[in-house]
Amino acid sequence: MTDTLAPVKPARLIINGEAVDAASGATFTTSNPATEEPICEVAKAGPEDVDRAVKAARAAFEGPWGRMKPAERQRILWKFGDLILEHADEVARLETLDNGKPIFE
Repeated sequence: MTDTLAPVKPARLIINGEAVDAASGATFTTSNPATEEPICEVAKAGPEDVDRAVKAARAAFEGPWGRMKPAERQRILWKFGDLILEHADEVARLETLDNGKPIFE
């Protein structure tokens, strides 16, 4: 039995807080380098996608994120950290598949 994930829809880009397809619609297969087994399809960002992401990040920084009090930004970042910890086993498994190393490393 292999340690692969169930088939999923192609992963999308996250731009401006939304899951979006790459402008070109292109995807690529990410594979476990240890076994060469495919893991999933991932959206392939191009220059247009990078420009959209940078514009969205700048707008957030110059807008709500930049006006937010440091304590509020801290609360959000701590929540993000809590979510990573809450899903640590899943994140570790995915990262292990993606880099081809044993999970204990």
